[in-house]
Amino acid sequence: SCFTKNSDGKIFLGSFGDIGYLEKDAVGNTTFISLKSKITESNKKIGVIYQVAYHKGEVYFCSYEAIYVYNGKTVSIIHPVLDENSNYAQFGFMGLAANELLVYESKRGLGKIEEGTFVKINSTPTLQGQIFCSYFKNGENDYILFAKEGMLHLKQGVLSKTPLYRNGLPEKA
Repeated sequence: SCFTKNSDGKIFLGSFGDIGYLEKDAVGNTTFISLKSKITESNKKIGVIYQVAYHKGEVYFCSYEAIYVYNGKTVSIIHPVLDENSNYAQFGFMGLAANELLVYESKRGLGKIEEGTFVKINSTPTLQGQIFCSYFKNGENDYILFAKEGMLHLKQGVLSKTPLYRNGLPEKA
């Protein structure tokens, strides 16, 4: 979603061109407080923020071009890698799975955010071009990935497609 709440109940949101949070003013009206002033000039062009997540004391605002990380004082930026034509790759779906923040990047595939950096989980080429909508952590190095093309199972780096049946559940093994 495009908004999240931190442990203090403060609501953070992203939109087209801005990130910030909601706060009551002196007369009790809810106002939007922009965090754009905390972003370096070269990174202020914010595209569409399509997901916001609160994770381990930080707020993550995800766009195709960057992930903006607010720690309560400053905003840092995680950029996708450059492709072979020196164009930036793009970030796809970002979501929480258990206590991990997973994100898909068009060049490196599925990864997680650890200490402000993208850490690749899987390099399987079959993840290229997938459009994800949700993640679920099933165990250590074991993930269920919900994509436009169906449900995928990633376990110990091996990716398999999990067929869905009429009742929406996978067949029992």
